[in-house]
Amino acid sequence: MHFHSCRCLFVPPHVLESLARTGLEEARLSVQQSKQTRAKRSSVLVDMPTLKAAKAAGPAAREVYDCNHTWNQRVNLVRSEGGPATPDQAATDVYDSGGKVRDYLKTALGRNSIDNLGMNLLLNVHYGRRRNDLRGRRRHHLRHL
Repeated sequence: MHFHSCRCLFVPPHVLESLARTGLEEARLSVQQSKQTRAKRSSVLVDMPTLKAAKAAGPAAREVYDCNHTWNQRVNLVRSEGGPATPDQAATDVYDSGGKVRDYLKTALGRNSIDNLGMNLLLNVHYGRRRNDLRGRRRHHLRHL
């Protein structure tokens, strides 16, 4: 497996907000994006009867999208289930990992997808920009406080 220089990690909101208050632009952008994402998620509430009545959504296929370093998801479909490999190693790794997740759901949990209704796995790579800088800059910034 190929490992990328990108290290995705979770930074607690209170830490990001503290860094943003000190003037770290990357932290401010991350806080803003996080708030927008949470607001978008919370605006789509589904009641339980509607959820129970849902029909199978799809074949639990994998779709990998390249976000082109924007804050938008599903920008450019670069690989779909059974499609040819892409030269983008990040897309290949995510596609392979999605397959492992789907296999785990089936073998360990007896589910055909995350929702057990055949929901497709929509996977995004190269999402956003400058987040990779936050970790290193945070260390540098904290040393100078």
